[in-house]
Amino acid sequence: MLTIVTNNRHIIKKYDKPFSINSDRPMMNTKYRISKYLTSVFCGLPIDIETRNKYFLRIRQLLLDKLVVIENRLKKQEKNRQTTTYIKFSHGRRTWYLGFYIPCSFCSNVCAYVMSRNRKVCQNCRSKVIVTPTPPPQNVFKNFSKVK
Repeated sequence: MLTIVTNNRHIIKKYDKPFSINSDRPMMNTKYRISKYLTSVFCGLPIDIETRNKYFLRIRQLLLDKLVVIENRLKKQEKNRQTTTYIKFSHGRRTWYLGFYIPCSFCSNVCAYVMSRNRKVCQNCRSKVIVTPTPPPQNVFKNFSKVK
């Protein structure tokens, strides 16, 4: 299930229950679902129609790209790399964050980023996943200053 989250209180109040999309297809593609969601979100934003049309395709493409990047990051086995799960959209003096709801593996909070090796953690649980090795002893070299 694809769940998109935002920081806009008006949109959150409007969609207090899960947003549902109807289609004649048994399996909807991701681009269609994101387009339908963005259409309904843009109707609730205080933006004129020309600006909505201007930014719609770009924001949809950014969300699609972000979803692919998130899936690729979770599959990789590299170091402690991380990828954010949201995009930032600003118009005038207002800023909106649109992202994907990915729950933390340890608690039910939303993850702001995902990490390689299929690690999904929130900021509070990050210390459970990343273990910093202890530093080596200070004097690993011999002291040759007192050589006779």
